[in-house]
Amino acid sequence: MEFKRNAQYGGTSFPGEYPACYGALWRRADGAGLAAAVANVSGQTIGNRFVLPVAEYALEAGKLKLSRLNADGSRSDWPMTDGTVEFQLAPFELAVFVLE
Repeated sequence: MEFKRNAQYGGTSFPGEYPACYGALWRRADGAGLAAAVANVSGQTIGNRFVLPVAEYALEAGKLKLSRLNADGSRSDWPMTDGTVEFQLAPFELAVFVLE
């Protein structure tokens, strides 16, 4: 990945090594669920995984269902084992997972 600093003013670009995926975790306002958004900022398809901190938020994992939001707003059931969510992202794709 290459970042341009003040490119419009003739600044130089510099290469660097940065993570291919970035993500964020939100808790529902009523505390009954979580949402995670993960973005692939690379030009390659990648596989990844993360662990939802179910116990940390005092949620009952066995009673919650994980789904992935689709581009049209619908949801697809998504597998989760012991809070671990595995997925693949196409280049520059964003995925949102909802646990409730």
